[in-house]
Amino acid sequence: MRTIAVDPGRGGAIALLHRDVLVAVVDMPIMPDRAIDVWTLARYVEDLIGDESLPTFVLEEPPFMPDQANQMTKGRDMGRVEATLARFTTTIIPARPPVWKRHHGLIKQPKDASRELALELWPAAEPLLARKGDVDRAEAALIGRWAWDTGLVE
Repeated sequence: MRTIAVDPGRGGAIALLHRDVLVAVVDMPIMPDRAIDVWTLARYVEDLIGDESLPTFVLEEPPFMPDQANQMTKGRDMGRVEATLARFTTTIIPARPPVWKRHHGLIKQPKDASRELALELWPAAEPLLARKGDVDRAEAALIGRWAWDTGLVE
């Protein structure tokens, strides 16, 4: 019933959904050296889980891009996020961007279309998604909604 969806990376976010309702969303914690702060990420996940049973975890798998230096950074970031989530579960559902974006009609749309769609789906979440820079928060929430809509989570 509960899903934690993660848009990994340095601009990413972590969203908690209960069924198809957005409950909370936070930005990916970043250290001063721009690396993902795994200790804070683990605390965020612990706080989102609370005293309830473990949620289903859904993690976006960023597409491969030819820039090797960028790929090394993305790979390290992805490994940090996966290792942190593995502390809580052995099952992480992968979310490929073309799949979840197609589901929401976001292919070839401007990046802000994700935030606009999230605000349509969850008008009460406006304070969490008010800034143009909250696109990654919206995408984390939409990844979780995709998993719910397609039956990957119960």
